[in-house]
Amino acid sequence: MTGETMFYSPELRNWQLYFRKDDGKENRLEVARAFVDFWYDASRLYLEIPGLAVVGGRVFGHKSHIDGTMLFTTYVKGITKIHRMCMAGNRPITILRVDTASGSKYYLNTDQYSAGMSLIISDINYCGELEEYPEYYMKDFKNPAFL
Repeated sequence: MTGETMFYSPELRNWQLYFRKDDGKENRLEVARAFVDFWYDASRLYLEIPGLAVVGGRVFGHKSHIDGTMLFTTYVKGITKIHRMCMAGNRPITILRVDTASGSKYYLNTDQYSAGMSLIISDINYCGELEEYPEYYMKDFKNPAFL
């Protein structure tokens, strides 16, 4: 684990929001817009997810999984921002705590999201829309069950 997030476990790295096809494109857009608003609003500390989404990423520090394996959470209920000082370099960092419908908690470093998540944030921020073809956002992981 990195020195910055070693107290926050389990951690997901190279993380991204994923949306199940069965939940629809409108759901994907609504959740993505809410997340990006939350992402850019420094004063907002909590986001209740307005639809259905899961987070996927490489897990570290989970007692039931080998470090580095791909993990998908159950549906996300909410996301909390945790602001703290980095132990190395004495700079502020933000950790996101993801609370799932099953009661699990996962931690995300805001510097360690995937290329696909970067595209989701950029597309919503600059265009207000998402690409029609979901494969565009799944650079690191492709699965026909996800949008």
